[in-house]
Amino acid sequence: MSAAVADVAAPDKEVSTAIAKAALAGFELVRMADGSFVVGRWGMVRSLEGMAAVQAFLVRVGALA
Repeated sequence: MSAAVADVAAPDKEVSTAIAKAALAGFELVRMADGSFVVGRWGMVRSLEGMAAVQAFLVRVGALA
């Protein structure tokens, strides 16, 4: 795999991992077209701007150590 392909795949892997971690904690995490994210559970949703905000949210809810 070339370095260019690895660079493109890395964010997708990071996003996929965050989506899986959120799901295991009972949340739905959706990546929006503009690069932001929406996380929800029980009909309540929150907008998150970027992966840093997603990581902070997952730590706050106990999905990440």
